[in-house]
Amino acid sequence: MVDLAQYLPILLFLFVAVALSAAFVFLPMGVSRLTGTHSPDA
Repeated sequence: MVDLAQYLPILLFLFVAVALSAAFVFLPMGVSRLTGTHSPDA
């Protein structure tokens, strides 16, 4: 049986890293869609 407590810090770090990178990728896209800057010909 693998002790999950040994892997908890690295799993937590990976989760935080993926969440931060996803936020930096998708938040600007969502903000630009809300503000309408993604369609300059509108």
